[in-house]
Amino acid sequence: MWYAIIFILLFAAVFISVGVTISLSDKKRKSICTQEVSATVIENRKHTSHSNGHYSTMYKPVMQYDYDGRTYTAESAYSTNPPVFSEGETMKIFIDPQSPQKIYIPQMKAGKILSIIFTSVGIVSIAAAVIVFIMMHK
Repeated sequence: MWYAIIFILLFAAVFISVGVTISLSDKKRKSICTQEVSATVIENRKHTSHSNGHYSTMYKPVMQYDYDGRTYTAESAYSTNPPVFSEGETMKIFIDPQSPQKIYIPQMKAGKILSIIFTSVGIVSIAAAVIVFIMMHK
């Protein structure tokens, strides 16, 4: 039974680590992308993956914007299905002034949602390990 508890705790550690990593990555992107620009969604780039005989299609918004006399095109770090934005939609985004192709899209909530899901699964797994431990010692 100890193997089950150890396995559950390792499972929890992996999920919490992924959730925290996603959250920290978003916070870092937000902290370095400080220059606000107006951007237009020029494409919802289709990404298809295949796993276990099933196909999955996701969409990443591709943004176009001008900064410091140049036009840039950048793809979001996250994909969704359905697409979050419509092609032709214009919005305010933030870019890294030192590396203008790095973007932060405040309206894109996928990173925050993924972080919450992974961290929650980890916390629930820890609770399950505690319950198993308590049941073993009754």
